Amino acid sequence: MEKGLKKVFSAMGAVFCAVMMIMLCQVTNAVSYSEQTVTVDYDYQVIDSFEGVDAKYVLGYSDTGYYCCAGYVSRFYEEKFGVTVYNINMVDDKPSVYCYGKRAELREVKTPQAGDIMQDKDYSHVAIVKDCQGTTATLIEQNYKWTWNDTVYTVKNRKVLTNNHYFYRLYINGIAQSLDIDTTRPVIANAGCENITGKGYTVKADISDNRAVASVKVSTYFEGNKTKTISRVYTSAVNSLSHSVKVADLGGKDGYYIT
Repeated sequence: MEKGLKKVFSAMGAVFCAVMMIMLCQVTNAVSYSEQTVTVDYDYQVIDSFEGVDAKYVLGYSDTGYYCCAGYVSRFYEEKFGVTVYNINMVDDKPSVYCYGKRAELREVKTPQAGDIMQDKDYSHVAIVKDCQGTTATLIEQNYKWTWNDTVYTVKNRKVLTNNHYFYRLYINGIAQSLDIDTTRPVIANAGCENITGKGYTVKADISDNRAVASVKVSTYFEGNKTKTISRVYTSAVNSLSHSVKVADLGGKDGYYIT
């Protein structure tokens, strides 16, 4: 979303300071997942993250344990659903699940949703579904990698055809489970600039969401010179933003400053 406001201040003497404020708010869940080939440069590298669960890669052998494909699926289901997943990639069988005091099971589905488990039809690899559009599912996974010219590669947001794989949904006590994904955009209101002088200004705005706002990033540059940009990330008390800009930090020239 975008809000804009322009104010011009004429001070005593020859100082003119103009401020144009543009505030942008992005929601990750509203952005389509683009498939990207990336390099694994070091052990324990976070290649991707979904709903707060990181997919980590190591350079060497990782067919078992924490950094294998099954390790990510197990960790994801433990953190998001409180369920233990085991017997993963058993030949000719789907994984098993366990939840203390409850009846847990995986059921095969043809149209997956976010949080479902993907399994190759040769039972060699598993992953978690991030999104499904039509017959194409987007995955988050570990240990999907190859080496070329001594460099290790993987694919972030890898896409697969649904009819070429198995997909399983978790049921607890007969009820299908789904992720509580936040798709509501944050709202910026009462955006404006105050205390505008030849030395700087203050940006203020009210920011709200249906959930807690995790962070707000504010960037400022002088008109026509985006190469020199000063940014700050607020991670507390971000629902009522008050951000001070000193034009001296950006060269102190007369003209428009964009925040």
